[in-house]
Amino acid sequence: MSDKRKLVLIDGNSLLYRAFFALPHFSTLDNQPTNALYGFARMMLRLIQEEKPYVLLCAFDAPVKTFRHIEFEQYKAHRKPTPDDLIAQAPLARRMAEAFNAPVLQVEGFEADDIIGTLACRGASEGYDVVIVTGDMDALQLIDGKTVRVMRTIKGVSETFLYDAENVEREFGLRPDQFPDYKALIGDTSDNIPGVPGIGPKTAVTLLQKYQTLDCLIEHAADIEPVRIREIILNNLDIARMSKRLATIVTDMDMDIELSRSAFKGPDSVKLRELFTELRFASLLKNLPREPVQTDMFSQF
Repeated sequence: MSDKRKLVLIDGNSLLYRAFFALPHFSTLDNQPTNALYGFARMMLRLIQEEKPYVLLCAFDAPVKTFRHIEFEQYKAHRKPTPDDLIAQAPLARRMAEAFNAPVLQVEGFEADDIIGTLACRGASEGYDVVIVTGDMDALQLIDGKTVRVMRTIKGVSETFLYDAENVEREFGLRPDQFPDYKALIGDTSDNIPGVPGIGPKTAVTLLQKYQTLDCLIEHAADIEPVRIREIILNNLDIARMSKRLATIVTDMDMDIELSRSAFKGPDSVKLRELFTELRFASLLKNLPREPVQTDMFSQF
């Protein structure tokens, strides 16, 4: 077990989305939907209890288009509209994160993944153990040896799996850093990243196991066998390069935040009590301390 300080980075949009679809609809008396918020609260309490973060931060997508939309207008264009009941819970999720004393971060023009990627790399370079909490497979590309790991929600927010470099390679046949190259070849229907037409997952893995990166694959494209795959690659070089750019998480954003000055002080039990009362979370409220307390006091949840 590492004795490094732990940096926990939460993908707020992902957790809220997972909780919304995992839990049945319920609401307050004034019809404020709360199922996603309840799942979000339970996950936050669990993370604080089990991970004992030294720094806890929560990233959200800004409600504007990103640099990826500028490069490719159809980026994420095929996604279904976000349900109104989920949209209604987003502002309260930000308020809840702040009540947990997890600063909310969002940057116009970038996604939460980019904020997390930047802070994960910064945290790793500063000697933290980094745990990224998300339901998004894209974050696997950020795993770096034993320093950066991804806790991925598997079923709603109640079941998770902690990925490191070894089990990523064992499950997918690829290193974490090869995932943008993989998406460049197969695309991503959820984000509407086109990829190379006719290249499926098995072929992509085989190519990357041999050539390691998209750049190396393109450099040796004339040697690729069979001929059909060679022609597909040669006819779609620009699409492949663009798809990789869209799939690559930014890790060098200019962010004015010092991890060493962002130590987690434990949740604000007074603010949480107010919020849980407002949302009628009786099962969480009954065990909530009435005064501000240290992190380890939340182990009862």
